[in-house]
Amino acid sequence: MKKLEEKRAALNKATSMGDAILAICHPDSITTIKHWITIIRARFEEVLAWAKQHQQRLASALAGLIAKQELLEALLAWLQWAETTLSDKDKEVIPQEIEEVKALIAEHQVK
Repeated sequence: MKKLEEKRAALNKATSMGDAILAICHPDSITTIKHWITIIRARFEEVLAWAKQHQQRLASALAGLIAKQELLEALLAWLQWAETTLSDKDKEVIPQEIEEVKALIAEHQVK
């Protein structure tokens, strides 16, 4: 966008030259010169609008990527926690009593 704004100086210079030419040109060419000055200004504004729209889409895409990255980091942290928890549970001895096993199964299903 900075480069595009820098080109505005070139646009102003070109339109100033066009205005200077208008001041000294033949009356029959006034319409043509005004037409080309208008086209130059319109095209620049079109490019500027397109660039701003593109910048907005890029910013939106970046925000989406950042949100996904944060979600992935949270998921990774949860996975690491779950892995540690399951690893700790695997180290525990499984009780031999049916009631204790049923209680562990119920506890597992709740979590």
